[in-house]
Amino acid sequence: MITDAFLEKQSSNVRVQVQEEYEYPEQDVNFTGRKLTKELKNGPIEIREFKNINWIILYFVIWVLMIYCAITAWGKGNIYDIYMPYDCMQRQCGSGVTKDYPNVYILSELEYYCVSHCPGISEVGLELPCYQCSAKPAPYSAKQFFTLCVPPESENPIYQKMVSKINYFGDSQLYYADIQETWPIILVCAGIAFIISAIVLLLARFAAGCVVWGMVVLIISILAWAGGACYLQAIGYNGGVKDEKVSKSLKLTAYVILALGIAGLILVIYFAKKIKQAIIILEAASDFIRSEWQIIFVPVFMQFIIIGVMAYWVVFSALIFSATSNENKTQNNPYVILYMDIKTFWQIALYLFGMGWNVCFLNALTQFVICTCCCYWYYSHQGCSRKGTIKKGFRNGLTKNLGSLLYGGVILSFMWLIKFIISQCCVIQILVNQYFYKCMIKINKHIPFICFCYLYTALCARCFDQVIKFLDKNAYTIIVLTGNDFCRSAVDAFYLDFRNSTRMTITQGCMNYLNSNLVGEIFQYLGIIFIGATSATLCYFTVKDKTNILDPFVPTLFVAVISGFIGSIFMSLYGYGVDTIMFCLIVDVEQNRNEGGPKSVPPILKKYALEEK
Repeated sequence: MITDAFLEKQSSNVRVQVQEEYEYPEQDVNFTGRKLTKELKNGPIEIREFKNINWIILYFVIWVLMIYCAITAWGKGNIYDIYMPYDCMQRQCGSGVTKDYPNVYILSELEYYCVSHCPGISEVGLELPCYQCSAKPAPYSAKQFFTLCVPPESENPIYQKMVSKINYFGDSQLYYADIQETWPIILVCAGIAFIISAIVLLLARFAAGCVVWGMVVLIISILAWAGGACYLQAIGYNGGVKDEKVSKSLKLTAYVILALGIAGLILVIYFAKKIKQAIIILEAASDFIRSEWQIIFVPVFMQFIIIGVMAYWVVFSALIFSATSNENKTQNNPYVILYMDIKTFWQIALYLFGMGWNVCFLNALTQFVICTCCCYWYYSHQGCSRKGTIKKGFRNGLTKNLGSLLYGGVILSFMWLIKFIISQCCVIQILVNQYFYKCMIKINKHIPFICFCYLYTALCARCFDQVIKFLDKNAYTIIVLTGNDFCRSAVDAFYLDFRNSTRMTITQGCMNYLNSNLVGEIFQYLGIIFIGATSATLCYFTVKDKTNILDPFVPTLFVAVISGFIGSIFMSLYGYGVDTIMFCLIVDVEQNRNEGGPKSVPPILKKYALEEK
């Protein structure tokens, strides 16, 4: 009988031979990574050491710098300068003694006052509802537009021209202002996203099969409906189109969409067995959530912390931005126009980096705790204790594995910082705003090189971002199992995935686990899109008619991002659950390959693991 000691000796001999032939074992095309420690046979390793301590030190240094920037801006900045006007006496509207007078009414280029409301048609000629303006009469009616009283089209063109000369403020101030004015609506929509996420989670928990097959049927139905609609429009049904070229284009589009639908249907039939296997994995994740129901509160708790971090970032980055030395306040403009100076730019960049790092770290900690519970749940089927797994996940994540989680989070936040710096570059701004559309349709003859450089850089950044997310996602599971540092875990996760990239043999059966992960990811992304789109739609229809909002798409986009993030945290229970179960199953197979197969397979996965090919 072949023993583990014999196999380990043979493996050691092979490694020595590889090291003699190559400087690094990775140079060998047949190298498939090092095997994980045999201690994993009994579950996650309990005895751990502190890893990646240097990133813990850097994390606290970043927090010290952020707090220092906030303290220095506290006495200099005024958040209201971002979006609130001044009257001609240099009293800020909507603040202090003028708290009840938030709008500004223009009498002339040099005379404007804070008013409680914009006077209507019936108030023309009456005393202006202003703060200490010596009983000035209102010469024209006005409607509120953000914080400015604007004369309607029916009013005298002289007044319209006078008000139109007002230079509001820059784009950055606009974004801050709209978010500041709509923050109660944003919080309500975030709460709605929270409720929708819980409903979707419960639905998937009790009906994983219905949800997966429902998604498949929905996608094919949408393709069939879109193809049929294009074809009927092309042949003249219900009016149709008169242009022959447009008709041919619609027919071609219909054929392509219908072909995709038919191809999808064929693939569904061909991979029906794999889809059933994927449903089994989702059901296993559902069993995990049913057994460890307390895990549902982990993303809820972490969500409040993440929202708090984002609120801190919005408030103090606005304070720092308002403290910039590069501002323009003229006598004939009630608004302060702010521009970032070099110091402010780097302080905002620091806050963006810090906010991104904190959010990525909290997200990593959430995944780490979920993976910890899932790993102990998997190995509990051979006697591993599940007692206090949530507490154990937080304890390891905030102590001995803290540096590894911070290391994984800093890479993603660094990508955010790079994107922010590029977006603030004047050359790139001009390229995007003026020439990007032309470059996509027809390359402008004057700037082809710059255009292609931008597109190539964006493509490389996106590719690198996806690679980092892939490494982060899988590395955390290996950190839970082994307690190693981030780089070591990322390499082990990569080669573990590489060794099982197409299929994994279990006794007499064979399974393609990538199909399971693919369905799990589709399920996760569809849930995120549904939650984000629903909340963003509610926000848009709520704020679109408000007169104190310049652009309803700004808070709508903000809600979409927050809601999508809330949805991703909730849906990650299934996404992380599926990935962790599969990784544990693969590790279990590798550890017990010569001892009769995996020892800790949950009952619901036994049929999946032993199913005939």
